[in-house]
Amino acid sequence: YVQIPIVSPAEAAELASKYYKEGFKTLKLKVGKNLNADIEVLQAIRVAHPECQFILDANEGYNSEEAVEVLEKLHG
Repeated sequence: YVQIPIVSPAEAAELASKYYKEGFKTLKLKVGKNLNADIEVLQAIRVAHPECQFILDANEGYNSEEAVEVLEKLHG
């Protein structure tokens, strides 16, 4: 896997596209500070790299309801 740092949705999509072309299938992201911003970044990455798998590292930044919301919007 390769890690995408905390960046804007546009920057995350650009990195995801780059990593897609380089053959990376799993992307690790730091999340957990801002739920809506995290969702926007994840959705932008999904558009740029639709087949990728995510490792989300929230460092206990989400409560259980927020974690479920992120997953629902990511797969919805």
